[in-house]
Formats: sequence, C-alpha cells, structure tokens
Amino acid sequence: MKLSTLFITLLLIGVSFSQPDVSNSYLGVGDTGVSYFPSYLNLQMHIRCYSNVTAANQNGPIALFDSGLPFFSTAWVPIIPSVLANMPSWNISKACFVDRYGYGWSNSSTYPITTQEYVVRLRGSLQVAGLTGKYILVGWSWGSIFIQTYSLTYPKEVVGILSIDGTDSKWGLIPSNQQNVITLSDAVKGYINMNNMGTLEPLARSGMVGSYFGWLPDDWSILDTLNVH
Repeated sequence: MKLSTLFITLLLIGVSFSQPDVSNSYLGVGDTGVSYFPSYLNLQMHIRCYSNVTAANQNGPIALFDSGLPFFSTAWVPIIPSVLANMPSWNISKACFVDRYGYGWSNSSTYPITTQEYVVRLRGSLQVAGLTGKYILVGWSWGSIFIQTYSLTYPKEVVGILSIDGTDSKWGLIPSNQQNVITLSDAVKGYINMNNMGTLEPLARSGMVGSYFGWLPDDWSILDTLNVH
C-alpha cells in the first residue's frame, strides 16, 4: 500500500472517541443547535445544525461545514456565533457541521473508506436526516478534499463552495509531500493509540489537547485560554 493511500484511509477511518452527550451544547447556555444521527449503510453520522431563526430564507441553501485534519465539528465552535448572526444576509436556511466517520460522535468504520464512498455516504446521511436541498460546501484544510469531491459528484446539488486553507485532492500523491504524509499518519496513529489506552481524554480536559478535538470542557471559560483557531 502506498504511503499516500495509507494516509488517506487512516484519516477516513478516523479516531473513535468516548464522548459526553452532544446535546449538552457547543455554545453553552442558550445553544440552539440540533444534533442529527442519521444511520446510512450501517454507519451512523453526527451532524450538528443551526437554523436561521428569521422568517427569511427558510428554503435557502444549507451551509455544510467539514473540518480540517484531525479535527471535527467542534473545531468550528469559535465561528458559529458569527455564522448565526450572518445567516439572514447570507441567505442560508441552516448551517450544519459534520463529523466524519470515527470523529466526534460519528461511528468508526471497521474498514477503509475512500473519499468517493464518503461523499456518497454523506449524501445518503443528509437525506436520512431530512437535510435536503441545495448546499454551500465549506471545507477547511483536509475537509476541502471532500467538498471538492462532493461538488464534482453531485454538481446539481451544490450552489457554492468555500475552501479555507484548502488541500488539493492530489496532495498525498506529490513526492515532495511524502515526509509530511508519514508525520501526519504517525500523529493520527498516536492519537488512536492514546485514546485506546485512555490517556487522550485527560489531556484534552486539562487543556493540553484543544477542545476542537472533541471534548467539550466542563468549564466553558477554558475556551478563552485555549489556542482555538
């Protein structure tokens, strides 16, 4: 197996975390988010959504956010308030934040899932959850690979894409990137091993691993001290 293939499959299997109930909120008191847990082809995906509370744009597109490596939906917590404030002017009906398989509150896959299969499963999960319509796809770093693939696979469903520090879909195949492939693969495997040994959660809760890895802090004031970006 090529290093790039190993890297990609590691990312799509992801890291399985033991999490508190996500309904406790991302934003603290007054959080209006709703978590969906659609099951599609024997895997459950977690999608956290916030609705436009104004009367306008109720039938507008859904903004769908996919995070960078190795983060998941909680990586977007610092920008969610701004997204909520701008939803009316952006003409969107919902803003939804996705946990890829093995990340956050989504199931882990027991076998490697390619990018192409992931977007098929993402689309199926959105349909099961009733989150259908047109999409504006937002991908940060590694997440941009998935929004590129989704837009190419289902172009009639996508009205816009936004890539933030985007990764090219062929990044892992470029020879000069192979050392980065090895380093990042080792980092992901290290987090998997730490989680299996039960040592990752205490580090996250102490602030040594950022809350965007998925553990929401017991004391919300810690978010002010963490390097969340």
